[in-house]
Amino acid sequence: MQQRSNLQLAQNPENEHAYTVRQRISPVRTVFVKSALLELHSRFFNLLGAVIGCVHAAADYYAAAAMYEDLSRLSDSELTRRGLSRDDLARHVRVAYFDGPPPPDGPSH
Repeated sequence: MQQRSNLQLAQNPENEHAYTVRQRISPVRTVFVKSALLELHSRFFNLLGAVIGCVHAAADYYAAAAMYEDLSRLSDSELTRRGLSRDDLARHVRVAYFDGPPPPDGPSH
């Protein structure tokens, strides 16, 4: 039985000769390629999760900034009526968006 050579003569566009190697992938290499692809897949989804987390955080910061801007336009008497003070307005917005439930003297949503 005649074996086919792994080396073949190939021509590139400039008519120069070059040798190329053709190999069949062994089962060991196949397993390695599959595990490498699984690792790449896992890293991609970890990165995707991190990007989604950043997008959600940016949306939360934007919403908090919009809430602060809306509340800061209110008069002192309106803020007092809502149980807020201008001095603590930023703290109340931060607590409402990032630290859990609003403080006892803060607004209820």
